[in-house]
Amino acid sequence: MELLFTIVGIILLLAGGTGIVLTCINYTLATLNWIEGILTFGVFAILGFIGGVIANISFHTVWPWLVANFSLIFATEYVISGIAGALITTLFVVIWVYLSKPSSQ
Repeated sequence: MELLFTIVGIILLLAGGTGIVLTCINYTLATLNWIEGILTFGVFAILGFIGGVIANISFHTVWPWLVANFSLIFATEYVISGIAGALITTLFVVIWVYLSKPSSQ
């Protein structure tokens, strides 16, 4: 489970860092689009870093407690598959929201 959370954190961190670099390349400095891009991707980078820290802490403290107290739930394969599916779906929704353009009204 630590590996899964760490991978998600690294993906967010890389996506945020890549977005910041692309924003700096494509927009002139200190314009509104540049500021919005830096803020948006900076939040993703910060969330990725925080996600990695939380993954490490939760793996060493929360996960052993959950396995000890709820061993039957976490021993079943469908729960772990459901958690992975929820994370993948969330990732796809974030990508869809980012790529979709607002409708002109």
